[in-house]
Amino acid sequence: MVQIENYKPFETDIWFYAEEGTATKYKGTDGEEVLVMSDEVHKGDYVTLDTADKTIKVADENDDVIGQVIDNPIWRKDRPSETSSSGEYNKRICTVRVFGYYIHNVTLKAENSAIAVGDKVAYQGDNVFDKDNSNGKAIALVSAKAGSQAKIPVLMQLIGF
Repeated sequence: MVQIENYKPFETDIWFYAEEGTATKYKGTDGEEVLVMSDEVHKGDYVTLDTADKTIKVADENDDVIGQVIDNPIWRKDRPSETSSSGEYNKRICTVRVFGYYIHNVTLKAENSAIAVGDKVAYQGDNVFDKDNSNGKAIALVSAKAGSQAKIPVLMQLIGF
């Protein structure tokens, strides 16, 4: 699970890792090396949550759009030095303007259900939350094991389209 961050009230511009598929290295005619991503994320793309914690990908038709990329993705650490499959290199990061009220860290109840990235969660009383596919008004941005009582960031009151 990712480290819990502190978000400002009603902050809607949040950084995410970008899932961009295979990174392929080409050598141009001038000898310069170029890195091309198979599913590159661009500024302006509408995005959905990927399966990894705090990671987005370009949305396809009928995906739950959680926001729009508002800057050009950048390398947080070294870029791949050779052709690499997703998961074998450090992902780029980008800022997403999320479609919701804000990101909020919530505590899961004792004996919580297993939660995957993108699952809906709802208030359960006593200042705790749990997975709830029918009434959930928040979306988990990270996963949590069953019974973990973890504290996780969620996108509150999703207004997707």
